Amino acid sequence: MKQLLRITKTYGKSDADGYTDEMIITSQKELEEAIEENTWREEPWGTLKFGEEGCTSADLSGGGWDEPTGVDFQLLNIATAIAELEKKKVNIDREIKEYKLLIEI
Repeated sequence: MKQLLRITKTYGKSDADGYTDEMIITSQKELEEAIEENTWREEPWGTLKFGEEGCTSADLSGGGWDEPTGVDFQLLNIATAIAELEKKKVNIDREIKEYKLLIEI
C-alpha cells in the first residue's frame, strides 16, 4: 500500500501558505520520519496512522521572522488524491467552457 503525505508549512504573516511538499509513504516508519523531519522536535497535535487517512498539525517555534510558525500534515489514500484532482479537472473544464462562451458573445 502507498499513501500520499501532504506537508503544508504555515506562516503567521499568511503570505506564503501552500503545499511545500508531497511524499509517497509506504510504512508507518516512513510516516513518522517525515513528520519528525518537519516538526523541528515539536510534537504534533494528533497521531497519523499508516493505512488510514487523516490530518494533524504542529506549532513550530524558533527561527527568523520569515520561517514557518506551523506545519499541517494530510495523509491520503492515492485513490482519494486522484478523486480530488478529477474533481478539480471537472471544475476547470466547466470554467473554460464558460469563458469560451464569453469570447463568442
